[in-house]
Amino acid sequence: MAAQPGRPGRLRGRHRGRDLLGRLRARPRAGPGPPGRLRQGPDAAAQPDPRDARGRAAGFGWFGFNAGSALGADQAAAVVFTTTLVAGAAGTLGWLVVERLRDGHATSLGAASGMVAGLVAITPSCGSLSPLGAMVMGAVAGAVCAGAVGLKYRFGYDDSLDVVGVHLVGGLVGTFGIGILATAAAPTGVDGLLYGGGVDQLGRQVLGGGVVLVYAFVVSGMIGVVVDRLMGFRIDEEHEVSGIDLVVHAETAYDLHATAGARSAGHGILGAITQQREEPRP
Repeated sequence: MAAQPGRPGRLRGRHRGRDLLGRLRARPRAGPGPPGRLRQGPDAAAQPDPRDARGRAAGFGWFGFNAGSALGADQAAAVVFTTTLVAGAAGTLGWLVVERLRDGHATSLGAASGMVAGLVAITPSCGSLSPLGAMVMGAVAGAVCAGAVGLKYRFGYDDSLDVVGVHLVGGLVGTFGIGILATAAAPTGVDGLLYGGGVDQLGRQVLGGGVVLVYAFVVSGMIGVVVDRLMGFRIDEEHEVSGIDLVVHAETAYDLHATAGARSAGHGILGAITQQREEPRP
């Protein structure tokens, strides 16, 4: 594999294969789902939640563990920082283009998801690509993942956060893409197919990604069987309908009630003040 210990770039896939198996075992949940991608069903309209955008801000952490894997403020770290940046931006564009062509509109949720798809794809390849190659990688990952998130409706697995559609698929795109777009001018010094490296590196990437995926799937299946026998793999359907957040944590994770106007009334003191202002005077 192009990603080496102590060098920029990491192999993704083991925990994503585990996630896929868990979602296949869980099947779609019952009851209403939170806003945005968390809603289950192909006909559910995406309702972006500001908290999703704030959560995606954690994507800036990618610069830390990608560029930081160079273990120094040197040229390798600078290259990895740049490829990470442009891949995330290209992933956003790739996802939005697919949304625009497929749905007739682009969404802020799609922009955030595309950024994550590009960052996921560049993680195993950040030290093997040039900035131009990173743009291509990110754009392809964004477009491919935008289509892959619909796989849960076809195969019926529970993937409310689109971990399989974005992280598994995006990780495989990035892993396999090393064998095509890698250049020896990058820190890891490997040439891919388009840079005269032949099919050798591409074969290594496909083999490595496939082995890790199968290993994660099999081992996670064994763990899932044990967990299912000991404590069950999911809660009762009645609790799913009423809300897992209420049953397990005794609190509401999402406010799904419609509000009048563009602003929410809020809670606590702010809610009381807003309610008083909206009450009609006698």
